[in-house]
Amino acid sequence: MTEPTTALTRNVSSTETTQPQTRPIAVELRHVDKYYKRYAFTRQFLTLKTALLKGDLFAMLRPREVLTALRDINLRIPRGVTVG
Repeated sequence: MTEPTTALTRNVSSTETTQPQTRPIAVELRHVDKYYKRYAFTRQFLTLKTALLKGDLFAMLRPREVLTALRDINLRIPRGVTVG
């Protein structure tokens, strides 16, 4: 016969679930976007000097594709809360 474990259960009162957060905000992010740039190198230059003289350096450093991971994200984290 096994005994029920009560250490992991927690009773949440109705006031805890209905009251807004009263803790001060530690971190607040508004309208955040996250982009990833993907570079595709088709050829390598031998030296920095040759890349600058040919004008290839800046063309090779441009991203081939820009991917949007997040767009217009808002986040508020109260003090004392762990996220992760």
